[in-house]
Amino acid sequence: MDPGKHLVIPPGSNHHDNARKANRNLQWLGEKMPPRIGSAVFSTLWNRWTTQRRFQKRGPCLLACGSPDGDSIEHYSRCPVTKRLCRQHLHLDPEVFATLHAFVLAHPSIWSQEDLATLGVLIYSVYNVTNRIRSQGASREIVYDALVQMCREGVKGDPYAMKILAARWPSSTNTRLPAVSLLPWTKKTKKLREQRNQM
Repeated sequence: MDPGKHLVIPPGSNHHDNARKANRNLQWLGEKMPPRIGSAVFSTLWNRWTTQRRFQKRGPCLLACGSPDGDSIEHYSRCPVTKRLCRQHLHLDPEVFATLHAFVLAHPSIWSQEDLATLGVLIYSVYNVTNRIRSQGASREIVYDALVQMCREGVKGDPYAMKILAARWPSSTNTRLPAVSLLPWTKKTKKLREQRNQM
């Protein structure tokens, strides 16, 4: 079985355990995090991403990692760009959280509420950035900045979510949550980079 295409059940676990864990985690996200984050996670669980693979086609990764057939939830959950976001900005272990098992909220290593909340922010960011690139396009250079920005947008206006993200955010960028909107993406690339370098 290809772990990139199918959910691999860990030893000592079963589908019922995974479903119960995912349901519990989804309920908690719905109660504690902004509705937009819960919605993105729900869309992931129900395969609502409008990827090429969902329509039995192939397309390149929209996060610009270079994978020629990476337009799929399975790929985005473990894409090198997703792993970089985990490592550099969200302080999540990419070996645990940049996996399909984590993206469906069933990974056995999701223990803390802070990790679960941050995972919700990660899923929200990847989901929304890929959707915007699909509909509006974006230059390759802006993709990572867009993911970082979308994390900020995900928690904007919610004190609890902002507190969790601020605690994980690198200290050099801690003071500017949330930042300006990215739209239109292609016109604000230079300005976004300048703001990011000033933080």
